[in-house]
Amino acid sequence: MREILLTFIGMGNYRKTSYNLPEENKAVDTYFAPVAIWKMLDDRVAKVNKVLALTTEGVMGERKVYKDFENCFDNNLEAFKADAEKHDLKPNLVESSIIPAEADHEHAVETYEKISEYFPADNEPPLVHVDITHALRFMPILVLSILRLLQAKGRLKLGRIYYGQFEKKPPKIVDLTTFMTMSDFALSVSMFESYGLMKPMGERMKALGTEQGEPALNEIGNALEAADIPFRLGLPVTAGLEFRGFKEQDEIIQQNSMVFKPIADEIHQIHELAKALSIDKKVPLLDRNELNREIRMIEELKDKDMPDRVIQVIREWMVNRVKLEINNNEPVKSWLGHSVREVAEAWLQNRGEKSTPNDVQRLYNKENIRELRNFLAHSGFSYGGEYPQNKKNRSSKETRDRKNKKISLSAIADKMLGELKELDRTGKGQWKPPVEFIQRIEREIKNRRKQLSKGASNE
Repeated sequence: MREILLTFIGMGNYRKTSYNLPEENKAVDTYFAPVAIWKMLDDRVAKVNKVLALTTEGVMGERKVYKDFENCFDNNLEAFKADAEKHDLKPNLVESSIIPAEADHEHAVETYEKISEYFPADNEPPLVHVDITHALRFMPILVLSILRLLQAKGRLKLGRIYYGQFEKKPPKIVDLTTFMTMSDFALSVSMFESYGLMKPMGERMKALGTEQGEPALNEIGNALEAADIPFRLGLPVTAGLEFRGFKEQDEIIQQNSMVFKPIADEIHQIHELAKALSIDKKVPLLDRNELNREIRMIEELKDKDMPDRVIQVIREWMVNRVKLEINNNEPVKSWLGHSVREVAEAWLQNRGEKSTPNDVQRLYNKENIRELRNFLAHSGFSYGGEYPQNKKNRSSKETRDRKNKKISLSAIADKMLGELKELDRTGKGQWKPPVEFIQRIEREIKNRRKQLSKGASNE
C-alpha cells in the first residue's frame, strides 16, 4: 500500500527544535516538525511514497533565511525540502498545493477540489498520515473533514495524525490518532442510537483491536456485527442468539484503556440491551419470559425509528401469545413450525367464525396487522399507494389521511404497540381459542395435506 504524508507549511520563522519521537528513545533536530515525522515514518520497513505539502499564497511570497544553510530560500517550502534532504530524505517526493487561506464556504469547496485531485478513485487507496503542526488556525479541522469524506468515498485510508509540540519542554511529536478514533466511535454511537446499526461500531472495535493487538476487542467487534442484521430485520430468536456473543464482553471494554471512557460507557448501554435480549438456549422455550423479551425488542425497534420492524414483531408476538394460551400458559418447546402457528393465526383472523371479534381479534384485524406486515415484508408484491388497512373500521377522514400519507407508518406502529400493551396488561380480550375452533383448523390442515403429493408436510 502506498503511504503519503500530508503536511502544512506556513509563513512562520521556524526555529531549530529537537523533537522527541513517540515511543522511540531518540530525537530529530530540525526546523520543521514534518521532517521529524517523515524521518520517523521512513525508519520503518514501509517508506513514505509521497509528501503532500499544503501552503497558501502568502507562504510562497516570503523569502526565508535559516542559519544552518548558506543560501536564503524563496519561501518556507524550499527551506523544508532542503532540511529534509539534510536528513537523508528525498525532496523530490514532495509535491505542493496552494490552498485558500480564507475560512468560508466558497474557499472550502476550492480546498476540497484541490485536495481531491491528489486522491483519485483507485483499486488500492493510499494510507494517508497527517501532520497538523504548521497549519493555519482553522485548516486542520477543514482538511481532516475533507480527508474523512474522501475516505468514506473509498479514495484513501486515514493513517496516523501527528502534531509537533515545539513549545513544550522537551519538544516532542505527539500522536493524536486516538482523538480521531473517538470521533469515529462517536459517529458509530450515533448510528446505533438513531438507526439501530451496530455494524459500524463493530468495525471500529475490530480496527482498534487489530491496531492494539487485542484479540478480545476483535471478538467484541465480531459479536456486534453478528447481532446487527437480525436485530434490524426484526428477528427476535436469531437476534437473541447472536446477542449471547456480546453480553459477556462488557468487562473487557471497561478495562481496556484504548477505548475512550465515554465511548466505553455508550457500548455498555448496548451490553445492557444484549443482556435483556439474549437467549441462553439454542432452542428457546416459548414462555412469558420470551414474550417479555420480544416486547423489549419491539420497544427498542420503536426507539430506533424502525416502524416496519415494530409491526413485523408485533404480529409475531400476538401469534406467540395465542400459542402460549393454547398450551395453558405452560412453556412450549416446539413453537417455530408452520402448523403450530397456523391455528394461532386463524384465531387472530377469526377465520370461519360468525361471532363478533373479541378485543384481541379487533386489534389484529382493525389495523390489519397481517396484511400490513406482508405489505412491508414482501416488497415484490407491493405497488405503492395506501398502507393496507381494514377500511370497515375506519372513518372516512382516517381513510383519506392514510391515502394522503398524513398518518405515518411510525404513528401506525406506535398506536399498535400502545393498544397491544394495554390489552396484555389488562387481560382484556380472548387470547385462547375454544377447543372446537382448534379442532376445526387442525382438520382443515389435515385435509389440505391429503390433497398434496404423498409425504408433503405443509403447503
